[in-house]
Amino acid sequence: MGIVRRQSINSSIFIYLGFVLGAFNMWLLPKILTAEQFGLVRVLISVCTLLAGLCSLGTQQVVTRFYPYYDTRMGKHKNDLLGWTLMISLVGFSLMVLLTFIFRDLIIRKFEGKSPLFIDYFFLIYPLTFFILLFGLYERIAWSKQLTVMSNFLRETGVRIFVVLIVLLLAVRWISFGGFIIAYSLQFGVVFLILYAYLTHYKGTHLTIRPSPVTRQMYRQMGTYAGYIFGGSLFMLVEQYFNTILLGSRESLGAAGIFDIAFAMATFLLVPKRSVQAAASASIAQAWKEGDTERINRLYRKSAATLLIMGIFILGLIWLNIDHIFDLYKPEYRSGKYVVLLVALANLIDLATGLNYDILVNSKLWRIHFILSVTLVALFLPVTYLFVRAYGMMGSAYGILLSIFTYNVARCLLLWWRLHLQPFTGRTGWILLTGATAYLVAGRLLPPLPGIFVDIVVRSGLFSLIIAVGVLGGRLSEDVTELYHMALSKLKIRRP
Repeated sequence: MGIVRRQSINSSIFIYLGFVLGAFNMWLLPKILTAEQFGLVRVLISVCTLLAGLCSLGTQQVVTRFYPYYDTRMGKHKNDLLGWTLMISLVGFSLMVLLTFIFRDLIIRKFEGKSPLFIDYFFLIYPLTFFILLFGLYERIAWSKQLTVMSNFLRETGVRIFVVLIVLLLAVRWISFGGFIIAYSLQFGVVFLILYAYLTHYKGTHLTIRPSPVTRQMYRQMGTYAGYIFGGSLFMLVEQYFNTILLGSRESLGAAGIFDIAFAMATFLLVPKRSVQAAASASIAQAWKEGDTERINRLYRKSAATLLIMGIFILGLIWLNIDHIFDLYKPEYRSGKYVVLLVALANLIDLATGLNYDILVNSKLWRIHFILSVTLVALFLPVTYLFVRAYGMMGSAYGILLSIFTYNVARCLLLWWRLHLQPFTGRTGWILLTGATAYLVAGRLLPPLPGIFVDIVVRSGLFSLIIAVGVLGGRLSEDVTELYHMALSKLKIRRP
């Protein structure tokens, strides 16, 4: 089994575990917090993730793209890539701190009317942003060294284990909300220290800023790349967290919290892509360095088929049981039901088009991709604002669906036009037909069954069975078929 496939599978296990823990948090927190307090938790993480991306000044993507050049030409103790990217990231963080002090009055005026609680805990953006920034940089080093399983475990599972612990402490009233939210701001500090220790064990954290021959030769190219990527990331990050922040400032923290629960349910579809991206990013960068477009094309098509199958499977299970899921929450959270559907469909489109973003940003087309991304984000930010103004939470969902559809169509056309790469095969249609058939039978033809538990188990089981028979019988994905045979081998069951 290839390293990309093996690490993708191992990472997916931890990522799904993390999502289960995250789902537990998203169920428990609204029960023990007010809507405003829960909204603060979600707005805080959105704001700080956005700020951390901006503070990086494009350095994290530079690590992924240029690490193969350092790895093949420099010894571990002469590799200055981490030292320079860390220093630049800290400069970016210092600028962010300075700007928040300069514009503090403007920030207060924007949030104090609808979301005064955010102003009370505004100071927590600094530790949370700082540790998200550090973890993101060292995570890229781990990806480049193909140590993705541990980094994914810490980001997706380790963070949520920590949050579960402090949520339980809050639930039994061992800590106050103030103590909880302070501990919450330190969650990435804990996992960063673990990742740092892990990479130190593998000798991946040596720091030096003495310019190496690679840096002296490529610093202009890296600087230009970082500048473009930072510009593109600026717009993409703003758009990614624009909805939660906009709802928090324009509607209320409560509306932001409801939207974030619905958004988190839909984001469950993206678990497989996160693991594949982490495992494949180094391989894609290496393949471009070697000019191996055939290898990239194989990875592009195989990833698109596998991710589409996983996305359809997860979306089907969610939507078949959506009413039962919302029964677990307070009645006001049910207003996010169709937000789940629209955002999930947007994520399914993203999965169906495979690793187009990762291929483009590591290719010679990265400048064109930057211009394309900035143009589209500049178009969709005001469109999303108008949608939110007119339709509230549903407006955010409309904006997400429209923008993700447009982005992926544009990326696919660019790859096909300039590099003759495209993610679809004859199997794509069969995958969609299999998913539609499974949903029609399990969701429409099967009548309601007595008892919530029985209904969930039978309906989900029937849907899963039809998907499995269609995918395995039609050999619609090499990765899924090999995973199935590997499972049989582990269980010592003879292959049919």
